[in-house]
Amino acid sequence: MHKFKIPLSLIFAVAVGVISVPRIFEVADTAIKLQLMKGVGYKRNRILKIFYKLKAMFEAIIPLTIYEFKKARLISLSAETRAFMVYKDRTFLNDINFSKVDKTILIILIIAVIVDSYLVYSGYIPAIPVHG
Repeated sequence: MHKFKIPLSLIFAVAVGVISVPRIFEVADTAIKLQLMKGVGYKRNRILKIFYKLKAMFEAIIPLTIYEFKKARLISLSAETRAFMVYKDRTFLNDINFSKVDKTILIILIIAVIVDSYLVYSGYIPAIPVHG
C-alpha cells in the first residue's frame, strides 16, 4: 500500500475497522441473547415479539459502545508504545517485491476462485452451508 501512496493513517483506520466489525456483531449478538434470556418478550404474540427484539437491540447499544471504546483505547495504547506515525516516512527492513512466482500463483488462485464460484452458482458442486 505504501507504493500506491495511500496514507498510512487511512490504511490503519481501515484495518482497525475491518478487525472490529466481527467483534461488534459478536458483542451485539451476545447482548441481545442476554436480553432475551432475561425474559424480554417471553410469552408474547409473534407480532409484539419483533418489537421486543428491537428493544433488546437498542439496549445492546450501550454495552457495545463501552466495549468498543475500551478496545479502541487498547489499540491506541499499543500503537503509541510501538511509535506508530512518529516518523514521517515508514522504514522497512527489506523491500518486498512481487516475483514472477508470486504473480503466477496469484493468477492461478484468482482463476480457481472464479471457476469455483461458477461451479457453485451453476449447481455442479455444493456450497458450504452457513448456519447462523
